[in-house]
Amino acid sequence: MNEERRLPASLKAVAILFIIGGIFCAIEVIVSLTLGRININLGVLGLFIGPGLLALRSGWRTCALVFIWIALISVPLVLLVMLSSSGSPDLNVFGQRVGHANHISLFHDMI
Repeated sequence: MNEERRLPASLKAVAILFIIGGIFCAIEVIVSLTLGRININLGVLGLFIGPGLLALRSGWRTCALVFIWIALISVPLVLLVMLSSSGSPDLNVFGQRVGHANHISLFHDMI
């Protein structure tokens, strides 16, 4: 039986986003290695999660869900910590300092 499954457009979009994210993470790891630093970035797994989602593999689906839930929980927490901190962060691209961000004191003005 050569039955072709139709993949939902949303699943294709999520898989493509994982693949693109994995490519950017792999570039970051390679750039770090050329600068003499070891950078372990689990985002590289997106290179495997995306094709796994397109192949409808349940293990890669579980892995994708774990990554998505970790991001949904950690990103707001990191933003909250950044907004409540008193220091001004440095802006880095591939580990290289490219500038300095002005501090936005949202919570300090309320107190």
